[in-house]
Amino acid sequence: VNRKRLEMATTSPHLNWLIIRNNNSFLLKKRDVKKPFSTEANNLTNVSSFRYSGLVHKKTVGVVPAADKKGFSVVLKKGKYAQRPAKNTVRVSFKSGPRRSLKKLRNLLTGAKYRKDLTQVGLMQYMQRKIFYYDDNLFFLLHTKIAE
Repeated sequence: VNRKRLEMATTSPHLNWLIIRNNNSFLLKKRDVKKPFSTEANNLTNVSSFRYSGLVHKKTVGVVPAADKKGFSVVLKKGKYAQRPAKNTVRVSFKSGPRRSLKKLRNLLTGAKYRKDLTQVGLMQYMQRKIFYYDDNLFFLLHTKIAE
C-alpha cells in the first residue's frame, strides 16, 4: 500500500500576525500607552510587534530562569518541527559564571546563524536578568563589549 504522508499547509507569519495582532490572550492594553504589551513566551522585549512575536515566527529565542534557580535557560524554537509542538522547543541551560555564560550565549545565537535581529536583544535580555545583580561595573564592561 502506497500511502503518502499528509502535511499541513502553513500560513505565512505575516498573515498570522495580521490575524492575532489586535486580539490574542497575551495582549496587554493600557490607557495612555500607544503600543500594547505582550506576555507571550519567547517575546524578548514584551512589546506586541511582529518582529519580536513568539507566536507567529518559526524561529524564536527566549531567556528564562532555570528550573532549579541556578543560572538561566535559553529557549529556542526550531523551525524544522513547526508542526510538532512537543519537539518544537529546545532548552539550553547556562550555569557557569556570567562572563562565560554570555560568551556561550553569543556563540549559540551567532554560530547557529539564528535570527540576527534577535541576537543582540537576547544578549541584552540575558545581561539584564543575570549580570545586573552582580555589579554595575561588570554590567557596563559587558555592555560595551557586545556593541563591537
